Amino acid sequence: MKISLRHRRTLGRLALLACGALLLTLVLDEFFGFQLWSYDKIVPLQPLDDGDTRFDRRAVVRNMLHAPAARLVHQTWRTALVRPDQAGYVSSWAAQNPGYTYVFWDDVDSRLLVSTFFADFLPTYNAYSTPVQRADAARYLLMEVFGGIYADMDFEATRPFDDLLGAHQIAVAPEPPAHWLLYGGEPLLCNAIILSRRRHPFWAFMRKALTEAFSALGSAADTLSLTGPTVFNSAINAWRRESGRPKSDQISVLAPDTFYPIVAKWNTKIAEQCAVAVADGRTRTNICADNFTANTHAVHHWSFSWGRAGRKKQSALPLRELVPESIPGRQLIEIMMSEADQEAR
Repeated sequence: MKISLRHRRTLGRLALLACGALLLTLVLDEFFGFQLWSYDKIVPLQPLDDGDTRFDRRAVVRNMLHAPAARLVHQTWRTALVRPDQAGYVSSWAAQNPGYTYVFWDDVDSRLLVSTFFADFLPTYNAYSTPVQRADAARYLLMEVFGGIYADMDFEATRPFDDLLGAHQIAVAPEPPAHWLLYGGEPLLCNAIILSRRRHPFWAFMRKALTEAFSALGSAADTLSLTGPTVFNSAINAWRRESGRPKSDQISVLAPDTFYPIVAKWNTKIAEQCAVAVADGRTRTNICADNFTANTHAVHHWSFSWGRAGRKKQSALPLRELVPESIPGRQLIEIMMSEADQEAR
C-alpha cells in the first residue's frame, strides 16, 4: 500500500512525539524519581470482601472508638506496592503485634482523610509542593483521628508494642546521638515513628503549627521546616513549655535505642564525623556503633526514600501479599463514620 507524503510526515511527527515522551519519562524517572505512568497505579489495595471472616473489622473500630490506646498500625506510601528491600520490614508489624489491625494509606486515602475530617486544612495540604510534605502532615492527622502507631515504611518491628502503647499518651524518641552530638546540636525528636492515644489535644496544636509554618514560609520552604522534624520539634517544645497541662496531655520522650539503635550509615557526612570522633578520642565509646538493647522495639533502617539521590528503581510487591489482613485507609474511614452515625442516633 502506497503512503502519501502527507501521511508519511504525520507518522514522522507522531514518532518524534513518542520518542520525546519516552525520553522525558526516562529523564524524570532517573533524575527526579517521578513517573508519568506506572503499573502500580492501576492496582490499588482493595477492601477485603464482606464475606471475609478472618476478623470482624467493625468490631475492631467499635472497640477503638472507646479504647484509650487503639491497637492500630498505620503506614503510608504513594501506592499499595512495597519495595522488595522493605518487604520484611512491613510484614514484621503483623508478626510482632498479633491482634493489631494494619492499615495502609495510599495517596488517595490520605487526601480522603484530610477532606473528611479536616476540610479547613485541605487548602494547605493541597498546596504542599512535594508528596513527602503531604505524607508528613497525614501522619499527624492519623494520630489525631485514630491514634495507635504510625511508622515509616523502612521501620522494622522487633518486639510487641503493647507495653509502650498502653503506658504513654504520646511517645516519640530522638534520633541516634551521633546524628546530633557530632554537630554540637541538641536531641532531635524524629517523626518517623509516633505512638499516640486518639484525640490527644497536641495534634490540634500541631495542625495549627503546620498552618502557621506554611503561612510564614510558603510552599518553597524546605520539607524539614515546613512539615518535618524541625516544625515537629518546635511544636513539641512549645507544648511542653506551657504549664498547667494535665498528666493525660503529656508527651513522653523515649530513649533513642527504643526505635533508633543504628545510625544512617548511607549519610557520608555522619560517617565522616563518626570516623573523626573515634580517631581523636572525642567519645569514650563509639556513639556511631549499633545500640541494640532489651528496650529496642523497632529499628529504623534510614532508607530516606523521599530524598536520597541515586536510589535504583526496584520492582514492587503487592502489600496484601505481605500483610493479608491489612485494610486500606478509606475502609477504616468508612467504618468509623458508619459507627459514629449509629452512635449519634
